[in-house]
Amino acid sequence: MAAKKKAQPQKVETRISPDLQVEKRQRLEAVVNRINTEMKRTVVRLASDTSSSYLLRRPTGITSLDIALAGGIPASAPVVIVGPDSAGKDYLLWRVCAETQRIYGEDFAMAVYLTEFRADKRYMRDFCGLKIAMSDQELDEIDSARLNMGLPPLTREEREHYQEQVGKIFLIYGVTAEEGFDAIIDLVATNSCQIVAVNSIGFLQTEAKEDQESFKDFAQQRNEAILLSKFLPKLAMTLNRDLPNGERNETSIILINQVRSKDNVRPIPGRPMMDRDKYRPAAEAHALKHGKALELMIHNGKKLYDEDNQVVLGREKQWEFLKGKLGFHEGKKGVFRYFFETGADVIGDLIEVCKSLGVFSVSGSWVEYERDGETQFRCQGDAKIRTYLRDRPEMVDELRHACFQRAGIIYKHR
Repeated sequence: MAAKKKAQPQKVETRISPDLQVEKRQRLEAVVNRINTEMKRTVVRLASDTSSSYLLRRPTGITSLDIALAGGIPASAPVVIVGPDSAGKDYLLWRVCAETQRIYGEDFAMAVYLTEFRADKRYMRDFCGLKIAMSDQELDEIDSARLNMGLPPLTREEREHYQEQVGKIFLIYGVTAEEGFDAIIDLVATNSCQIVAVNSIGFLQTEAKEDQESFKDFAQQRNEAILLSKFLPKLAMTLNRDLPNGERNETSIILINQVRSKDNVRPIPGRPMMDRDKYRPAAEAHALKHGKALELMIHNGKKLYDEDNQVVLGREKQWEFLKGKLGFHEGKKGVFRYFFETGADVIGDLIEVCKSLGVFSVSGSWVEYERDGETQFRCQGDAKIRTYLRDRPEMVDELRHACFQRAGIIYKHR
């Protein structure tokens, strides 16, 4: 018996008449005009009339990490850096600030709300490269300590070095979380700082805690989580609002977060226990979970030894994207070397990236770099490349840009 043919669905004419199309467009235009009139500002607008480019980035100076970050920390969005003690969170924050300061020069401006303790300016200057001014009182204390040790006081040139500052750097401390967050919102609203940071959101002192006379009466009421749940949406709204002149807000927000130990941690078969397996973020408010463009976790890797005498010189720093938007991909990870005396091995990292992306031509132990068909330098061994690049920041910038190009990254740093 022949199978029955399946009945074909009939085509339904769905075309709207030209008159109705015109009427629908008029209705849409009328409701948009009404909404904007009632709100007394442009609330509903055509996508073609908006600007939401995230090409502007704040680099770390660590080339492999900056490539993963598509050029660096994005402008116009909050980013969370999370990790355990001594992982390098502060270092990464000050590195981003120092690189941005180098790019903008005297136009640089940043503000940081310090919830833990006042900033270590000598560490920020001498170790991270951020040119922040030290006060006369701080320098007098250094002189006093040097004299007690039988050393001469700072020379005039040394005092001038420590008092040099490029751009504007504002520090907020000794205030409650509510006061600090209000200041942050006001600063972000002006779009006058390239970077606004909180160090850290895992150590907030709320007004409820401040008002307590005795710790024995303290009851945990999740005040911090509630406050963060209010702060992040307001921060997002502030970033999304254009200034009266139509200027787009390009402030980069960096939030440092602590971690706490996870409960009932079990080893994962087939690999050693890592820091990221042991910890969870200290501040886990609902708004913080959803109100960030990127969560970057940094934690310690293996120790770096002096091979001759087995002295520990530093640690590998392992990083991983725990959450990503704006083109970031969750799960992306990498590593860079960090030495206790000098910080991140930015030159060594750059050399490795140049080799892997083909920016350098490698033949045995010889490395050559060409631009427009002409050899710019040719060295035998990484040590000689380091020596060549150490005093040539312009060449370092050129090589970093070449790496971004080879990686297919479209970005801008100013």
